[in-house]
Amino acid sequence: MDFIGKIENGTENNDFKGCFKVMKDLLDNSELGMVLLGRDFKVIDSNEQFAKMLGYSKEEILNLHVWDWDPYTSKEAMERLSIETEKLNLTFESQHLTKDGNIIDVFLSIDTGMMNDELVSFCISVDMTEKRRLQRELKKSESMFKNFVENSQDVIFVINRNYTITYFSPNVEKFYQVPQSIFIGQNYLSFLLPEYRLRLERVFKEIFEGEKIHGSAEYQVMGIDEKNHWIESNISLSVDEFGEPVIIGISRNIQKQKDYEKKLEYLSFHDQLTGLYNRAYFDDAIKRFKNGRYYPITVFAVDIDDLKIINDNFGHHTGDQLIKRCACLLKKMFRKEDIIARIGGDEFVAILPKTNEAVAKAISDRIACELETFNEDYRHKLKFSYGFVTEENEKIPLFDIYKRSDHMLINKKKIKKS
Repeated sequence: MDFIGKIENGTENNDFKGCFKVMKDLLDNSELGMVLLGRDFKVIDSNEQFAKMLGYSKEEILNLHVWDWDPYTSKEAMERLSIETEKLNLTFESQHLTKDGNIIDVFLSIDTGMMNDELVSFCISVDMTEKRRLQRELKKSESMFKNFVENSQDVIFVINRNYTITYFSPNVEKFYQVPQSIFIGQNYLSFLLPEYRLRLERVFKEIFEGEKIHGSAEYQVMGIDEKNHWIESNISLSVDEFGEPVIIGISRNIQKQKDYEKKLEYLSFHDQLTGLYNRAYFDDAIKRFKNGRYYPITVFAVDIDDLKIINDNFGHHTGDQLIKRCACLLKKMFRKEDIIARIGGDEFVAILPKTNEAVAKAISDRIACELETFNEDYRHKLKFSYGFVTEENEKIPLFDIYKRSDHMLINKKKIKKS
């Protein structure tokens, strides 16, 4: 800004001080600080804003030199500048030292030239302290957000109406070991296993069409390790910088949670000692096996002989070994689709769907033969009694069939004891 040149050309008798006064009066209520300096860099005049910016009164400002508020300037340097330069036009960022010793950020415009044979400098100073503070806060916030995003367990994604990914947070690379750019421009649904795509698409559609603002879904994706991973996403409607509707999603890998749930489910329906199904699962199966497609059906009731005697004389560890050996033998004798459960300390039951009496009899004979071979290498011989019942009438409840097989077992044990 060649302010001084304009004053020289546009002011009668080169009355630059008068022109400065007019400018100063106009800008007194603005945010611009104005100061006029002489050859010795002492203040000739200033507006109220400049004095206020530095924390001085108007009278105090008139006794200051530029080095009194410029922390990077000395008297010697300014005098050398005066000798070397008589025409200067600069704009730059700097700092001012206030009366109370604080540093403020400023943007400076300096216009220097000769007027009435006197070197003067017209300076405009804009306080940038608040702007710099906000910039630093913004940078700090961006750094914190970046750190949060890159180290978070959650992955943030944005999709448009076509379900095309327009943003994926950088930490996606940590979870999938592939560059973030691989996902950009791809259809989000393409990463899901096929059986989950329609379900998530339905949620996306409901949100885009305004039926709901928020939604959530659990689904599986194929990882680069070629394993399926469970993902949970919470999604919300938003708009992009062009005002177009988009979905913002926050996804988390919940594979460990699913594994834990599966483990809990396993423990809730399995006997910890043998790994067979437990009484809870057996009771549940009794309720489920009401469909005629399971008939003819056979139920084996099994009971280890003299387990209490073994426990009392050789300890429960030995008794537990017999229980596990019994479970091992039963798993060997029955099919994978059969349900084998330990329903008590020494009691077992096997449910054999679609098994007629002839097949059941053959299994019974095989158990008797296998038991002899099974006991050859053990000091404590496994002995058990069992009974089985086959029912073809689908109207007969499974629990009644079990009670009949258990009754046969009890009769066999009585015969053994007698």
